[in-house]
Amino acid sequence: MNQVVHVVLDDTAMVAAGRGNLLASRLIHRAHAETGWHLYAPTCALVEADRARPGILLTGARTGRRST
Repeated sequence: MNQVVHVVLDDTAMVAAGRGNLLASRLIHRAHAETGWHLYAPTCALVEADRARPGILLTGARTGRRST
């Protein structure tokens, strides 16, 4: 039997992931790789995470742009 898992990241989890926290990174990777795992990042939490650590929204993002 396959279970469906829903993971909701709050601002502290996003900041932790941006700082390289292993558990947060594993959750994100698993939600990407496993069928039935879903990851949610509410907009208000994204805004708060960016306030706590400016630029976190672009950390790891593949924008195709180079920073100068």
